[in-house]
Amino acid sequence: MIQNQALPKLMTFNEFLDCKAENGHYELYKGMIVEMQPKGKYE
Repeated sequence: MIQNQALPKLMTFNEFLDCKAENGHYELYKGMIVEMQPKGKYE
């Protein structure tokens, strides 16, 4: 049996700019918002 799975809605760059995240750092990657993790000791 094959089940249909909804595809995530891809976001445009302008939609990403309008989206205000409360906490954290995010980037738009291939139309999806990805939370960035701190990498350095000063972040």
